[in-house]
Amino acid sequence: MRPGLVFFVEFVEFASTVRSLGFWADKSCGSAFDDGLVEAVTIARNANIRLTSETDTDFERVIERIFSFQRTDAASLKKLKDVTTCIGDLTSEPSRKKADIRFYCDNDLVKAENNAGRWEPRPNGLKGFVILHELTHIPSCKALDQPIGNNKGPLAYGWEKSIALPTEKAILNSDNYAFLGTFAWLASPIMGKPTLPGEVPPPVDPNAFKVKGGYSLPRPSQTDYEIQAEKGTLYHYKDITKRALLDGVKAARFVGCAIWDSTGKHCLESRA
Repeated sequence: MRPGLVFFVEFVEFASTVRSLGFWADKSCGSAFDDGLVEAVTIARNANIRLTSETDTDFERVIERIFSFQRTDAASLKKLKDVTTCIGDLTSEPSRKKADIRFYCDNDLVKAENNAGRWEPRPNGLKGFVILHELTHIPSCKALDQPIGNNKGPLAYGWEKSIALPTEKAILNSDNYAFLGTFAWLASPIMGKPTLPGEVPPPVDPNAFKVKGGYSLPRPSQTDYEIQAEKGTLYHYKDITKRALLDGVKAARFVGCAIWDSTGKHCLESRA
């Protein structure tokens, strides 16, 4: 038996494409889940902002690692923007009847008899990761859990399995988008206050966004770069827009674990 939140999502989507989809959460989910929804939508918006920027070279490297393509691949980049826009434009709808997406929660113990491999510990510090993953399943957002190898293979969950997917599968895999949002979130403390669900996002100048600090993957010039990047090891930088470790840009603090370690603890739970 495993304790934890299990939620059920009802996709109605009778809304037209000219307005944002609205979500509603049943009171069984509680305020913590409501906060997680806001977090998921917010990090999707942050990801979309960073995807739009033409000066954010750090996020270009993150995209290459997670999806195995470069910014010059316009079609793949558009897919990422479409999915993050779809989720980032979600709004809170107080009426269940009017909502396009409805959440119901079950807080009972769950016995994982079928597909038990999907059950992995998740930290409480980033509920938005799990919820963002599920929001990619909204029909109009068009991302699903992709099999590894042929269509009968296991599904790609977790960092190492997700980044090993070829581009054509990675841009369709839900966990890849959850990790993309996580990296956008790593810079969120210095991005300013984002708009909340229900508010109209401000227009974004593609050349205006520059990150001045935050957590990211190691630089190519660092020792064991490829090994550390494949593990998802994070470093803290004074300026994550720089590709190399130059004077004044050296790692301020090394976070010595992968994004999800074997105990389910998130690297950032112990950050300074």
